[in-house]
Amino acid sequence: MWITGSNLHFSQISFTRLIGTSSPDSGTTTYGYRAEGTLVWRIDARGIRTDYATDLLYRPLQASYPAVGELGAYTVNYRITGSNLHFSLF
Repeated sequence: MWITGSNLHFSQISFTRLIGTSSPDSGTTTYGYRAEGTLVWRIDARGIRTDYATDLLYRPLQASYPAVGELGAYTVNYRITGSNLHFSLF
């Protein structure tokens, strides 16, 4: 999808796999996936990589963020019970 008026650009390889975005405000972000389609990593315009982990059913388990400036590295853990998604920050 390309929106030229506001310069917002999306690159997709399918309806479910966004491989990149670009805008004047947030810069360029790229995404990486496993063969079955789950998100593995994201690199934002600052070059900061976020890694994602899933369980054997490809449900989200964890997002790991690196240390940036004064903010230390941290991890968000996800837990699904029934139809509820819970998360905790470490």
